[in-house]
Amino acid sequence: MQTQATLNMLAALDRSDIEQRVRDLFEARRLGDHARMLSIMSPNIIYQVVGAWELYPFYGRREGIEAIRDMLLRLNQDFENLGSEIHDILIDGETVAIRRTAILRHRGTSKVGSVGIVDFLRFRDGLIIEVSEYPDTATVGKLAGIYDSD
Repeated sequence: MQTQATLNMLAALDRSDIEQRVRDLFEARRLGDHARMLSIMSPNIIYQVVGAWELYPFYGRREGIEAIRDMLLRLNQDFENLGSEIHDILIDGETVAIRRTAILRHRGTSKVGSVGIVDFLRFRDGLIIEVSEYPDTATVGKLAGIYDSD
């Protein structure tokens, strides 16, 4: 839980602060530091992953920090995140669009690949209140061995 002083400071985030938080989020994801990731999310966060359920079992809408914690733990069981390259960050007030490539290794198949992802984030009072994520589920399906296009 954030103290009132911390919340007041977070509410004053400017563009560079928001960009740094976005970069911190993906670095924490690479490191598997879920506590650090969750620390910049609102307790009432809405996190939606859009994609083909048959290729990516983590698709769907989740609400609340505990649901996000559970999703991150389950995601980490299947995939090792080897890092993200951020290609574009567009910031308009407290709304952020990110185009990135994540390097993932599927723990079951040991396949490694580059997955294109677009994320839309909304901040309020310095915390992420909403994430909409659009991963390339076809590539994820290949990594998981669900199908092979070769």
